[in-house]
Amino acid sequence: MFDDPLVLARLQFALTAATHYVFVALTLGLAPYILGTQLVATLRGDRSRMVAVRFWGGLYLVNYGMGVLSGLVMELQLALNWSGLHETFGYTFAAPLAVETMTAFFVESTFLGLWIFGWDRMGRWAHLFCFSVVTATAYSSAWWVLVSNGFLRHPVGFAMVDGVAHLTDPVALVTNPAAVFAFLHVVSGALLVGALVVAAASAHHL
Repeated sequence: MFDDPLVLARLQFALTAATHYVFVALTLGLAPYILGTQLVATLRGDRSRMVAVRFWGGLYLVNYGMGVLSGLVMELQLALNWSGLHETFGYTFAAPLAVETMTAFFVESTFLGLWIFGWDRMGRWAHLFCFSVVTATAYSSAWWVLVSNGFLRHPVGFAMVDGVAHLTDPVALVTNPAAVFAFLHVVSGALLVGALVVAAASAHHL
């Protein structure tokens, strides 16, 4: 089995994707909790809650960094091990990945940097706004990745021209049931993971 490069490529990508998803799930699960806690702290001027926000924000940042590193390894594997997939379906499944990278990921990283380094350097509402953008773009990033994944599992909205798939119906791509149901599944699972991590860490400290 291990003499087959296709099996090795699939195994390698499966291990990398599984590792990456652990960090993604916790990122998606922690973000709404941090945002909600900071919103309450901002409304009430509650300094103790802001201490909690800073604590969870530090864990979020470390987890986010690990997610970025494992995600870069995934992109490298996509380019090296699956170049044929890009040559044939690059105009379809790769388009949502490009949107995710250029908008959600870069915007998320920028505002997360503002949130971290802007602590005590900007107004409380501006600081809260930064993390609201981080949360929104985190979920937007997950959505575009799952649109791409949904196309691979259930290809829609394309036509083959000279052996290359060209996107003909962007609406069908973004409303693909395989992507919509996967997004709902991932979001519910990530919120559960985040809740369990918060409960476990809080119990440990108590």
